[in-house]
Amino acid sequence: MTTITFPSDMKPTFSGHETFPLRQLWLRKAYHEVQNHGDVAPKGIFSDDDAIQRFGVGKNMVSSIRHWALACDVIRQSEKQDGFEIGDIGRVLFGEKGCDPYLERDATVWLVHWLLAGRSNRSATWYVVFNFIQSQSFTLKQVVALISEYTAETKSTRSQSTLTNDVAVCLRCYTSVSSRNATEDAAEPLLTDLGLLESNGDGFQFH
Repeated sequence: MTTITFPSDMKPTFSGHETFPLRQLWLRKAYHEVQNHGDVAPKGIFSDDDAIQRFGVGKNMVSSIRHWALACDVIRQSEKQDGFEIGDIGRVLFGEKGCDPYLERDATVWLVHWLLAGRSNRSATWYVVFNFIQSQSFTLKQVVALISEYTAETKSTRSQSTLTNDVAVCLRCYTSVSSRNATEDAAEPLLTDLGLLESNGDGFQFH
């Protein structure tokens, strides 16, 4: 591992997903909810009382869907008014001539991975794991310690629980539910099929 640096125009974020990894249909759901409102969807589209019914998931999961859709530029905060509009990636994937409306192509999943680990928009831990961990094997605690050093040095300290949750979600995005004997949800995270990480009992390793 090495010292973390972020691009000067990047504001690292270590929360927002409500501890839920990104799942396959979530980006599509976010796109269609925003698209149904025309140019700009109202800010309350993800927080109104009927959001749970419209999205078909719990309140915290609705917030998570919003987070991941913003992180992947499927939607973005509107500069015109207080609300949301469709992002460039949303148009490419889910628009009228969308190239992969159900995220079934391997290339699309790789794109999503790059959006999280390469751009680090709302996904700073993803950027750290895939750009600053140099060993083949590592543990969750090692990643948390590395990020803690960064936040301490930059005087942007986050709580240990916030960083631990963020790292756990990042790693869970790439490791299958079955291999971890998880019972939280039957749906596999979208990025597991990439096979980039594997749980090895004591920690994780890159493939």
